[in-house]
Amino acid sequence: MGTARADHLLAEHAPALRNFLGARCRDDDLAAELLQEVAARLVVAAPRLQANGNQNRAAAKGFYISLAPNVLNPVFENELSYRTIKFPDAGYQLLGLFRFWNMVQYFYPYRDVMSDDPTDAGYWSRVLRESIPSIALAQDSGAYQQELMRLIAKIHDTHANTGSYFIRPPTGSCQLPVDLRFIEGQPVVRQYLAISAGFASGLQIGDAILALDGVAVA
Repeated sequence: MGTARADHLLAEHAPALRNFLGARCRDDDLAAELLQEVAARLVVAAPRLQANGNQNRAAAKGFYISLAPNVLNPVFENELSYRTIKFPDAGYQLLGLFRFWNMVQYFYPYRDVMSDDPTDAGYWSRVLRESIPSIALAQDSGAYQQELMRLIAKIHDTHANTGSYFIRPPTGSCQLPVDLRFIEGQPVVRQYLAISAGFASGLQIGDAILALDGVAVA
């Protein structure tokens, strides 16, 4: 029974798996073994996959949440935008916090590994508690967005952002005229963005920036 199910699943998914493995594995025998291993694991995971599929179909019919075609990422629709809100508004600001927190809590695949301490099971709940005062008390739109950015940074995912790059601290005309790359945990000057301004800054390619205005960057 198990072998038959494995063969069925292998036949169903073999073309896609062969394309995937073919680009990464030059050993045909090894590729065949990997295909069989994947099929066997699919059999073991079948009940969980079925349950997850049912949950996905249920979510896809929701009013506020749908699933993107093919990739099945959650899409949050029909949430009110409250465009006429004037800052400060603690209720609206907390709504933004709760929306993002719940998106991560129920849909983010890496929620259990966000904390630097993998045994810290209460990390995300603690982030919520710690974020409530600062977000509720933000006195204008810029301060609110900066507090949201501080919240978003807690998931340690560079794909996450507010959509506004103009309120990232420091604000104003204060961009360093150099391109930086993090090497061994330190921002290192990779190249000049503008030759004259780059030379005038006194920074040289290969320099590691340790502090800005006396504040350590690490």
